[in-house]
Amino acid sequence: SKRRFPNGLRATTDFIRSLGMKAGLWIEPEIIGQKCEEMLDFYDEDCFLRRHGKKIGVMGRYFLDYFNPKVYNYMFETIRRMVEDYGADYIKLDYNQDLGVGADGTTESFGEGHEKQSAAYFKWIDDIQKAFPNVIFETCSSGGMRMDYATLSHFSLISTSDQTDYKKYPYIVANFSAAVLPEQGAVWSYPVDGFQFASAPATYENVNENTSRETVIMNMINTFLGRMHLASHIDLLSEDKRELIKEGVEYYNFLTPAKKNAFPFLPCGFASLGDEHVAAGLKTKGKAYLSVYSLGKSGRFSVDVGKRYKKAVCAYPKANELAFSLENGVLTVEFTEDYQARFFELEI
Repeated sequence: SKRRFPNGLRATTDFIRSLGMKAGLWIEPEIIGQKCEEMLDFYDEDCFLRRHGKKIGVMGRYFLDYFNPKVYNYMFETIRRMVEDYGADYIKLDYNQDLGVGADGTTESFGEGHEKQSAAYFKWIDDIQKAFPNVIFETCSSGGMRMDYATLSHFSLISTSDQTDYKKYPYIVANFSAAVLPEQGAVWSYPVDGFQFASAPATYENVNENTSRETVIMNMINTFLGRMHLASHIDLLSEDKRELIKEGVEYYNFLTPAKKNAFPFLPCGFASLGDEHVAAGLKTKGKAYLSVYSLGKSGRFSVDVGKRYKKAVCAYPKANELAFSLENGVLTVEFTEDYQARFFELEI
């Protein structure tokens, strides 16, 4: 868009880099729109995945066959353009449709066709990463359908969900460690609810009136066990709330070394949507890190963390006003609001 980017996209990505950050771009490389005449004219009929001889179409989109050299080469050039011409240091590869049971075409079964297509797509992924080794490539979990290590072994990280409601994300946080390593599991921190301001102006007054300190705290804690994706209109938050975000980012970075050797720690077991309290964390040889949530019910919540832990410290936020105790291996937190979270360090 020459209106939005009058000096070209590269001017924007160069500016982002001048601030000490990486510039990211989004693409959904496995499909094209069924009304995209330019690409339909470009691709041959055998460039598409088929079932019973017909192109597979879902929600107005066709699926591309990466086993076809024309698809492979065009999409390789697309990534080259994103990196070298547009200046992308980080590329999100999205996948928002479900192929279904698979494809046939040149294979004897849908399953074989799906396996063949997956292998071709992963080869393309491996080749673009070899060609652009300094670029971070993120994949999409596609509602969890691609959160497997056949997929994850080819990517730096994966988005665990498109969920941006901080009250719902703890249920994902408490479970995703069963499927993905913490350094690969990306979690949204979305302190300012974008949907809330879809029909109202996102002004300083509006944002701070509708975004409490506890909202910011829970959003930051949601990311501590994975890989932080910080977003939303945080520029409109008051100084004290921005300080909470800064403190959260610093603590998140502090946790990075521990994640390399940590194991999942789920003292309450897996979470189910609707649970009034959730606890999830990581444990190392001499320490445990635990997020504890109140999700709709204030008051006392106790969780058995094990008698090996003798001391509990509220690590985030440092300015904690909630009462808590650790006695005989039971951590008790006195929540004062229905939706609150605290992050603890448990020491032996």
